[in-house]
Amino acid sequence: MSRRQFLVMVGATSAALAGYRVVARAASGSDAITISDVRPGEDVFAYIGRIKGGFDLTLYRQVIGAANDFKEGDQAIGVGAADEATRDNARALLTNTKVRDLHQHPLLVDDLQLLIWQATDQAQYAKVQDWTMGQLKEFLLTASEPEIKERFPERW
Repeated sequence: MSRRQFLVMVGATSAALAGYRVVARAASGSDAITISDVRPGEDVFAYIGRIKGGFDLTLYRQVIGAANDFKEGDQAIGVGAADEATRDNARALLTNTKVRDLHQHPLLVDDLQLLIWQATDQAQYAKVQDWTMGQLKEFLLTASEPEIKERFPERW
């Protein structure tokens, strides 16, 4: 092996290990979000406004990410919940958030999101846009299939 090949190999290994350290540090919880002071009835956007003084896309992504079940990848990108209490608080915020507000603040606008918007039946969206996510969840979990079809007949 030549000296040049050796230096290239060592350089590549060093770069890979440096990248690993960054990911490992993020996954260790140093970039995990903590949500501890949720007020009754507060939604995601009211919380962000209270904490940041206005809309903040980074905190928005963190709150939505923290509401998800644990995934190591979430911690690696800084949107994972630090603990179960944070996850519960993020879910409480999301439960109080209106469908319309989430629609107006997409996490990411890409071709898939544009296709979803284009394919969304506006008459059906109008029926649920003022519902909170908690109301939508409750309806979908408790209503019978005939009740759902009666409420949203155009989709069936």
